[in-house]
Amino acid sequence: RGPDDEGVFIDKNIGLGFVRLSILDLSSAGYQPMHSHNDRYVIVYNGEVYNYIEIRDELSVEYNFKTGTDTEVILAAYEKWGSKCLDKFNGMFAFVIYDKISKEFFGARDRFGIKPFYYFKDQNNLIFSSEIKSILPLIKTEANNPVICDFLMYNRTDHTTETFFKNILKIPHGSYFTLKNNELKVKKWYTLSEKLTKTKALTPIEYRELFKESLKLRLRADVPIGVTLSGGIDSSSIVSSLVKDFGINDLNTFSAIFKKNDSIDESKFIDEFKSMLSNMHYISPDEKSFMKDMKQFIKAHTEPVPDASPYIQFKVMELASKNVTVTLDGQGADEQLGGYHNFFSIYYLELLSKLKFLKLA
Repeated sequence: RGPDDEGVFIDKNIGLGFVRLSILDLSSAGYQPMHSHNDRYVIVYNGEVYNYIEIRDELSVEYNFKTGTDTEVILAAYEKWGSKCLDKFNGMFAFVIYDKISKEFFGARDRFGIKPFYYFKDQNNLIFSSEIKSILPLIKTEANNPVICDFLMYNRTDHTTETFFKNILKIPHGSYFTLKNNELKVKKWYTLSEKLTKTKALTPIEYRELFKESLKLRLRADVPIGVTLSGGIDSSSIVSSLVKDFGINDLNTFSAIFKKNDSIDESKFIDEFKSMLSNMHYISPDEKSFMKDMKQFIKAHTEPVPDASPYIQFKVMELASKNVTVTLDGQGADEQLGGYHNFFSIYYLELLSKLKFLKLA
């Protein structure tokens, strides 16, 4: 990541290391591993808690904040509420907090597993990282054949806590763990089905306001922000809102374009923004660039991917990194708004089970 700076904390047989990509409070005050104000807790943290300002305001009565980071807010929130602090966070995160007094670890992963958390555990060691390739030099492992089988037969990945490497596991999304006396306990703190309520669906106007509020929170950064613009409805909605609702006319966008008659080319939709934007950047990945990038691409991902789209994203992010530090991406709208065709079959089965034959027809 970054690397804008790096740091190490060592306490006898405990070691925490961090390489930082600076987003909030770019000064040395934001360095990690970060210590709490009473020096009891130490944190390493990857991600962003978007509502950190609101949480900081709530805690400022009893906590004297020294930085403008969300990292310090997480530390203070954990000190105040323990594991219940996770319910307060609106964001994407993976972090570990070490208690110097009790010698206990607390670690957590965000609701939907946006930020990764890999680990290896045996009788004597716990090794964790945001990437598998950080763990590989420290252990002996081999290919995990059942996971490979699921990938080759069903194109399934990320559906269990296992990885393509034996004995390297993932903390599940929406889960936290504790480690004391070398005993690791993993517990679920967020389950979507338990949070769903039978409330009335949002109107388009209500949804749009929620969408705007979500973007507003994500604009909190002390570095340049851009958008990966594919031409689809997701990313186009983000660009449109940033320009029209927030007046950001110097927005940088990053797009992959292909030959005009190519079935995956969406440049005609991307071009709809030419009259609004002056900082539009393009890249055209092809089979030649893939062969050239293949080793680096495999190294970046470490595990197999289901199709070529991650490579296209890899090249778009490479282009973006030359201009901005943070990108807003159109991911997840299909899940929320029923955008996949296989959702129809689920709906048909529901109608059938309720004997609504006319509507099904």
